[in-house]
Amino acid sequence: MLQVVEVCKGWEGQEVLSEVSFELKKGEIIAIIGASGSGKTTLLNIIGGLMKPSRGRVLFFDQDVHSQKERDLNIFRNRKIGFIFQTYNLLSGLSIMENILLSANIAGLSSKDRAKNLISLLGLSKKDKDLPGILSCGEQQRVAIARALINEPEIILADEPTGSLDTETADEVFSLLKERVKGEKRSMVIVTHNKRLAEEADRLFLLEGRRLFKVS
Repeated sequence: MLQVVEVCKGWEGQEVLSEVSFELKKGEIIAIIGASGSGKTTLLNIIGGLMKPSRGRVLFFDQDVHSQKERDLNIFRNRKIGFIFQTYNLLSGLSIMENILLSANIAGLSSKDRAKNLISLLGLSKKDKDLPGILSCGEQQRVAIARALINEPEIILADEPTGSLDTETADEVFSLLKERVKGEKRSMVIVTHNKRLAEEADRLFLLEGRRLFKVS
């Protein structure tokens, strides 16, 4: 479904990623671990079309993601990719429901019933009208997961989604995320420092010294 082919990225004369290659299959979860500054977030941004590689290609069903026109690339990101960030990136002035529906509204989709279903599945039914500021960190991350899933994307890109959570909450959030991805037959690339959680993925990679190595 997705192929990352010899992707390289550098700036200011310094290489961050060197000939990174892997394939992501439909329904598969891949975890990537590595030290801070190893290029994990950069790699996710390239896969999701937020950043262009210096060299190499990202193929989605054999189509080069970065060869698309800007309008088509925006549609690809909105419809095919669900982003989950460590810092949640929720809009403080919007309710939980409004935050979840934001990308659906941009895409012109009528997704309120799906949003209600996701809110229920993630245990937030009584908080759909609340603002993010009164939620716990774990609850905010659940909202971020629902927002990533609302447009029924084929690929979830999760950047340290449990990094700011305590161990118990991190386990709970990861279990919910894994359950939704597998249950809806999505695919996911997750980057994390948490090797214990990463080992629950179908395949595990290490990003080190600008290169990607398969661990298991």
